[in-house]
Amino acid sequence: MIGRGALVAYALPALALSLPTIPAYVYLPGLYAERVGLASTAAILFAVRMADILADPLVGWVADRWGRRKALIAVGAPIAGIGLVCLFTPGAGTGPAQLALWALALYVGWSMVAIPYQAWGADLATGYDARSAVAFVRELAGLAGILAAGILPVVVTRTGGDLAASVAAVAWAGIAIGVPAFLLLLLVVPERRRAPAQPVGPAAMLQVFRNQPFLRLMVAWSGNGLANGLAAALFPLFLRHRLEASESDTALAMLLYFLAGILAVPFWLWLSRRVGKHRAWCVAMLCCSAAFVWAPLLGPGAIGWFLAICVVTGATLGADLALPSALQADVLDYDRWRFRTERSGLMFALWTMATKLAAGAAVGLGLGLLAAAGFSTDGGNDEWQLTLLALIYGGLPVVIKLSVIGLIWRYRITARAHRALSRRLAVRMRCADI
Repeated sequence: MIGRGALVAYALPALALSLPTIPAYVYLPGLYAERVGLASTAAILFAVRMADILADPLVGWVADRWGRRKALIAVGAPIAGIGLVCLFTPGAGTGPAQLALWALALYVGWSMVAIPYQAWGADLATGYDARSAVAFVRELAGLAGILAAGILPVVVTRTGGDLAASVAAVAWAGIAIGVPAFLLLLLVVPERRRAPAQPVGPAAMLQVFRNQPFLRLMVAWSGNGLANGLAAALFPLFLRHRLEASESDTALAMLLYFLAGILAVPFWLWLSRRVGKHRAWCVAMLCCSAAFVWAPLLGPGAIGWFLAICVVTGATLGADLALPSALQADVLDYDRWRFRTERSGLMFALWTMATKLAAGAAVGLGLGLLAAAGFSTDGGNDEWQLTLLALIYGGLPVVIKLSVIGLIWRYRITARAHRALSRRLAVRMRCADI
């Protein structure tokens, strides 16, 4: 386990990486729709996201083949930074070509950083509980970045700025934090020396799907991501049309949600050490479901009850983000033992792909079901359409999360199993050195 100073230096870039996430999804489409048209904006952003998803395995392969985390991050961070500033500060003559170019630079550069960055976190600690600590500190910084991204536009608009000024402020804040954070990461945090992996062909890449713990965790993470994505995609519609909440109520709900997530992180770290990472994750999903199941019963004006639900569900967010990532690091050890190969970059790339696909599927499923029912974002919906909105927002995610709990409750790589696996890997390495 690395020292506290190096751990903080490792976690800080997560703050910069998370800052643009909400603005990119929430504000960018509206910002560019005024410049290049709604249809063109939607088509370009969709095409760029698909290209980004398809590039993830290539980034993972390069990370394994190169064998260096720092080198790939050092290349990807400037690309992402340039893309962030140019995309978030469009000029008067900005057109479709500029949107496509800078969006591609941001998303692909972000993947070039995020994939080796997560894999690097798995290298920093080898113990079962130590990996939880690394993941929790990283996700805590990420949550702080998301919270800052939510607060910054509010501050800008209340001081006379518009949407464009808010988005630009997020971009420059990301650069101001990211440049020193990534320099500190590259200079201070140790990188485990590793031999570059042998070239990986299609057969070897497909071999990863014979790793049963990886598959189970991948399916569970994707299902949980789908549940969370449904709630996120329908959050503004639910507050506006079902609860008839104001914009200030919506902002307060988001603030309480992420603030509760930050404050609850120490509890989930403690619980994961007591009952195991997979069981602690199950408890978090169960608590989230127990609170969220009441959301469909709320009606107009019930904002107080909804804020209470936001506090409880937000408190589980840290566990949702950190524990599966820590479990994935343990799966890498199993893969090294079972298949005698090093492909952590590829496995984290597949993990990232699953995250993006789940988010995209959530938007398509949630909005698609509402569209099929004739739901209108302009209002005038009948009671059946509003009830359907409530059920998709608060009911369907609970069903999915309960299914994930059933899948992951008996997960096989426990603390005891991982200790035995670590001993076997250590013996194998000593024998290889003889």
